[in-house]
Amino acid sequence: MADNLHILNGDSSWHLFQETGIPGETLVWREILCEGPVQYEIATPEFWSKRDDFVKSEFGAGSADYKQLIDDFEKLKDFKSYTEIILWFEYDLFCQVNMMALLSWCYKQNVHDHCKVSMICVGNEPGYERLVGLGRIPPHRYTELFEERTVLTEPSLAYADRVWKAYTSADPNDLEFTLMPHPVFSYLSGAMKSHLKRFPYTSCALNEIEQEILSTIQNEEVHNVDDVVRHMLQWQHYYGFGDLQYFRHIRLIRDLINFEDPMTLSSIGKEAISGNWSRNSVSGLNYQLGGSEASSFNWNEDSGDLIPS
Repeated sequence: MADNLHILNGDSSWHLFQETGIPGETLVWREILCEGPVQYEIATPEFWSKRDDFVKSEFGAGSADYKQLIDDFEKLKDFKSYTEIILWFEYDLFCQVNMMALLSWCYKQNVHDHCKVSMICVGNEPGYERLVGLGRIPPHRYTELFEERTVLTEPSLAYADRVWKAYTSADPNDLEFTLMPHPVFSYLSGAMKSHLKRFPYTSCALNEIEQEILSTIQNEEVHNVDDVVRHMLQWQHYYGFGDLQYFRHIRLIRDLINFEDPMTLSSIGKEAISGNWSRNSVSGLNYQLGGSEASSFNWNEDSGDLIPS
């Protein structure tokens, strides 16, 4: 058994990691916990079943793919065989939520009593103007990051557990404490603010992502959905979404869009972007955001907080 277990945030970073020569076993955490139903206790049969159903229905992934993720998780369950577990993640909402869930599980299993738990979280990198992820940095930088890794103490793991519990709560205001800067999880506050902006704004009943999609269609010449998704991938800052996630969001607001070439807003889409509509008039928009539903709260852009809808 290898001394170290490296948990990578995705396949692109896994491929780069293979070029580094850093010793240890690897586990790729291919979950998308920032989307769909979640619960505080992860890696239970109920959790796996709920997540498998969501991933298949929303992203078309086969059950065999999800079974591979479950099988891979057995490496982490065997934590007593390792000297150190190292998490390789990024600054964005996608990664921060996935990482908090894993660290919560480690905390509840007392992994830190048996082996060292450490973290590498990238974002601000020398030579880059924007925040970047692991897939954009060269393999030699991985070696440097490994040497600079942060060992997570019990208080840090307890904090991550608190974050995951709040994220899975029915009241997203439980996450208010995460908006304050944290000395260890330095990117968390930006990611969590982006999460809260996924709730409909009080001004127009559209969330930040939906507003950007409709604004792009209204103000740019876009010929197809691929054009919109390319724009969204460039626009995003703290979301870290992949193309499949933006295809899903476009699908959810399809009643607000005319898909002819060039794409335009439907009559209800024009009403929505001007704030003259009822979100409840369109089906499918009351989706899960963490432990709550999108229609349960509104983001007040003036005060910068959530209020019950």
